[in-house]
Amino acid sequence: MREDVKEFFEESSKYLEGNSTIQLRRKIINDLTDGKLYNSVLDLGCGDGSLSMAFVGKCKELTLVDFSSDMIGLAKERLNSHNSHTKISFYQSSIEEFEQDEKYDLILLFGVLAHVENLDDIVEKCKSLLNKEGTILLQNSNSSNLVTKFNYWISDIRKTRKYKVNKLSDLQIEKALFSHGLELINKNYYLSNTFGLRRVSKKLDEQLKSFLAWKQLFKSLLPEIIYEFKKLN
Repeated sequence: MREDVKEFFEESSKYLEGNSTIQLRRKIINDLTDGKLYNSVLDLGCGDGSLSMAFVGKCKELTLVDFSSDMIGLAKERLNSHNSHTKISFYQSSIEEFEQDEKYDLILLFGVLAHVENLDDIVEKCKSLLNKEGTILLQNSNSSNLVTKFNYWISDIRKTRKYKVNKLSDLQIEKALFSHGLELINKNYYLSNTFGLRRVSKKLDEQLKSFLAWKQLFKSLLPEIIYEFKKLN
């Protein structure tokens, strides 16, 4: 894991402040996993634990991993305040260095790929941690999408980060996962940036994003993709 990436995420407020897409991602995860049973769930790059909350009380074991001590601290505060039968474990580690004998039914990989050095290494790590016929839910900002390109341009102007993010296209993701023996089951598209609408009305901003994600309208224009991959062997 690059030091400049670590430095950015150690100050969790920079990432979490004003990040309205986290709750939308959680809603999509709820929809995709509704009615499905998982004994074990692994959240790699868990952040403050917002997405993992969807599985508290719904699985036997929940494991959260993040290299940021700040993020892990926030995740512990969030999840340990809930009483449930779910066994929850926390690990401060990069994905590349995370080692565990246990295999998982479901792996979450959200807000991660833009910040890693090698996509193939991450995919291979995820596959090694999956149970037979296990599932990966993975998020990526499609770099070939015009909206994504505009977002990158704005970010570069504002100098939001001191490092260049890893830009991956939809096709690159599908090829990488397939080459590692993972089958694409489903893709869900959503919008992360409404270009100033949130300043006018937070409610309208959230309603528009939820509507587009629910109806899956204008897929070619929606820059964010959540993939569902299943392990073949």
